[in-house]
Amino acid sequence: MNIWFVMGTRPEMIKLAPVVAEAEPKFNVAVIATGQHPGLRDIAEDFGVTLRTNLGIQTYSLDDMVRKILAGLEYEAATKGELPDCLVVQGDTTSAMAAALWGFNNKVPIAHVEAGLRTYHLGNPYPEEGNRRIISAIATYHYAPTATAYKTLLEERAAPEANIEMTGNTVIDTLKMAPYDGWGWEHPTVLVTLHRRESWGGPLMETLNGLLDWLDETDMQAVWPVHPGTVVQGIASSYEHPRLVKTEAMNYREFVRAMRSARFLLTDSGGVQEEGAALGKYTIVVRHETERKEAVLARTAVLVPPDRVGIKGALQEAEDGWMHVQPSDVFGDGNAAQYIVEHLSRRLHA
Repeated sequence: MNIWFVMGTRPEMIKLAPVVAEAEPKFNVAVIATGQHPGLRDIAEDFGVTLRTNLGIQTYSLDDMVRKILAGLEYEAATKGELPDCLVVQGDTTSAMAAALWGFNNKVPIAHVEAGLRTYHLGNPYPEEGNRRIISAIATYHYAPTATAYKTLLEERAAPEANIEMTGNTVIDTLKMAPYDGWGWEHPTVLVTLHRRESWGGPLMETLNGLLDWLDETDMQAVWPVHPGTVVQGIASSYEHPRLVKTEAMNYREFVRAMRSARFLLTDSGGVQEEGAALGKYTIVVRHETERKEAVLARTAVLVPPDRVGIKGALQEAEDGWMHVQPSDVFGDGNAAQYIVEHLSRRLHA
């Protein structure tokens, strides 16, 4: 039975790598990268994942990206002379949505990993909220990372209950495989990750201004692995401070070491909210809304809009309260890949 995993970004690879590994003994697996993020082949190699194809699509235009992914997958099917028996996508990226749309158009069952997350606000996050709702509407199998997501899928009648499974989040599986050591930094550190499309421009500049204001009044440092996208790189180049340490993007193992070594985290990432909860790291989530409310309820994360004064205040509170956060299992027990593949195998062979 042929299973295609289609992914386009670094987080998708990180979260799907354990599912690919679990699926390979049971299915004929093909991993296809869209190219939404550059360098995905190198990231795949870090996780022992072999790409069959990289469509090489690199564009900031969402319309152009969708068009090219649809055409690329159509060409892939034609040249390989096959349609998959199931197509697996993860999360809420434009790559995931476009791949799911191609699968739907070709009557291929779609398995959606990390299904059921919602803010119910199409502008926050953009375009992710729209992407994941589209995938939910056309997917066959839905793998919810939390009880809240599972309940959402049931209430929306996304599929028959037998096709919806609560599994935990696969990022916890990946985290379990990472080294348990940390780095010894000269200064106490906040680790920063800021990259979302909705943060580009004014919101990112507000956040960085608040960060620099706080750095002026603390002896801590901020370490920021800057996203390789040219938009973020361009903004980052305008912000300097003696204790703002900008680095190249880290590989996953380096990044986990950095998280373990940091006192707390400042991020607009979804995955970092999950990893921060599992590691017991106080996490400032720089967004207007989050679809991962479990972290806020578990008191591992606080939600702060990208406002200069608010960001400075949140950093000050984190500096005083980071030591009180404890690890939480709200995002799963680290066996999500096993649960997903077992369920998928049962359903596909039913």
